[in-house]
Amino acid sequence: MTEEQGKKSGLMGWKMVALGLVLFILGMVVTFTLSAYVFRENDGSMKQETKNTADGPLVKVGDFTVNIANPEGRKFLKTEIHMEVKDVETQKIIEPKIPIVQDKVLTVLSSKTVADLEPYNRDNLKQELLNQINSVLGGSNPVQNVYFTVFIIN
Repeated sequence: MTEEQGKKSGLMGWKMVALGLVLFILGMVVTFTLSAYVFRENDGSMKQETKNTADGPLVKVGDFTVNIANPEGRKFLKTEIHMEVKDVETQKIIEPKIPIVQDKVLTVLSSKTVADLEPYNRDNLKQELLNQINSVLGGSNPVQNVYFTVFIIN
C-alpha cells in the first residue's frame, strides 16, 4: 500500500464517521419530534390524574403480615397500608376506629390467594378493601382511596 492510498483510506474513514454522526443526530431529532407529537395528547390527562391523586389527608392503617390462603404451602404477605380520607375532620373521627379497620383489612388479606395478590389484581384488592372499610366506618364513604406502600409476598 502506498502512502497516497493510506491517506485516502484514512480520509474515507473520517468521512464515514462524520456521516454516521450526522445520521445519528438526525435520528435523535426525528425521534424527539415524533415522541413530542405522539405524547402531546396524553400530557393534559396525566396532569389531571396527578391532580386527583391524594387530595385528602392520608391515615396510616398499619403494617400487616398475614398468611395467604395457599393450598400449595405456607406463604405470607407483608404490606403497609394508608388510606386517603375526605378531610381533616373525617380523619379525626376515623383515627380512634383504626383497630376496627385493621381487623377488616386482616380479614380481607388473609382470605386471598397468591393469584388474588398479583399486580394485575391489585386494583381489585384495593377496591374490595375500600368497600369493606367504608362499610365498617359508615357514613357517605369517608375513605376515598387505599394505598399500599409496601407489598411483599414470600
